[in-house]
Amino acid sequence: MKLYGMLYSLLFTSLYTDASNHCNINLSGFLKHSRVFKQSGFIFNKQDRLRVQLSKFDNFKPVGKDECCKIINKWKLENMEDRDYRHMLDVGMRQICDYNIFPVYIHIPKAEYIVINLVTEKNVNIINIIDRKNNTNYIDKVILKYHVFLVQYNYNPNYYELKSHNMKHFLNIFFLNFLSDQENKLIYFKKNDYIRFLEEDTKKRGGNTS
Repeated sequence: MKLYGMLYSLLFTSLYTDASNHCNINLSGFLKHSRVFKQSGFIFNKQDRLRVQLSKFDNFKPVGKDECCKIINKWKLENMEDRDYRHMLDVGMRQICDYNIFPVYIHIPKAEYIVINLVTEKNVNIINIIDRKNNTNYIDKVILKYHVFLVQYNYNPNYYELKSHNMKHFLNIFFLNFLSDQENKLIYFKKNDYIRFLEEDTKKRGGNTS
């Protein structure tokens, strides 16, 4: 009986040591992969968060790059004779191929758009907006809604690269006053800190909070 206990103890110790060694190897591998994900996965996580948050909106559809290219090719086929328009779509398609690009498809009655976002650690940069040529409904109200969403969730939208790629939509952004830091602060505070919103709004109107 005593011998049996000693053998059992040796067997248990051997199995425990072996299991510990395997666990250390696996843990080391896990930590190694975790570092890799930490270094290269930030943009993916941010895009994933964007995708989930946008899913509650009817008009905004985050699309994969393959699906996005199919939509653009469809628009190109509809306008085989318009060389300038097809070139504009080709520019957008090349932009979408970048690793950090996050395209959002906007479908409203009688109009379709693709907003090409470059997602960075600090910003969501709207670098281009391409549209279906036969749109009869303009984008103003929907892009305003998209802008408000980005500001409310602290994505810090930036439109300056849009100036280089699509002056028409950049001027639209300019006249909608999306470039105003003060207006963006009010949008953010209205959702996230309503007391601060009231204070800032009163200052803007020339009142006194005291």
